[in-house]
Amino acid sequence: MEALITSIDHAILLWIHETLRTDIGTHFWEEVTDLGNVGLMWILLSVSLCLFKKTRLVGLSALAAFVIDAFLTNGVLKHWMARPRPFITYEDIMPLIPPPTDFSFPSGHTTSSFAVAFVFFELLPKKLSIPALLVAAAIAFSRLYLGVHYPTDVLAGMFIGYIVSRIAIFLVRYLSSHSWRSDAAEDGKSE
Repeated sequence: MEALITSIDHAILLWIHETLRTDIGTHFWEEVTDLGNVGLMWILLSVSLCLFKKTRLVGLSALAAFVIDAFLTNGVLKHWMARPRPFITYEDIMPLIPPPTDFSFPSGHTTSSFAVAFVFFELLPKKLSIPALLVAAAIAFSRLYLGVHYPTDVLAGMFIGYIVSRIAIFLVRYLSSHSWRSDAAEDGKSE
């Protein structure tokens, strides 16, 4: 089964590379993938939401999702799965950016982007959150176009991002409601 999945992954990547790659496209997708580098864009957006009381829960949930995802994806799953990058396994897959040296599964750019974007989708108005999902999807596709991930790395990243977003939202809501009760109880004692 694993060989079949890898074979389908390879065929899809080869089709993308032979059909969709252009000089202009390469420059565009390099810029898109840079949006997901170290999650800096998502961190900055999340921190900026923390600055305002009205959106603080969203910002904290997004930061929690980012941290949980970083630990799960880069700290656990990539090492556990130890899947080589497609350009290592297949000579006909050429990366268009400096080749990453860590493992391929799941895509860290994709998981972090979708973890935060799904938090935004759940907690922000759709006119703000749908663009975040579209940016996350573009970052995910850029990883395929640039030849550094398999399609299943990206699909798994989307799924993991969704699960992580749900966990982060639950944890932040739980902790904020628990903290509020503790503060209220202490205020009552001091009166």
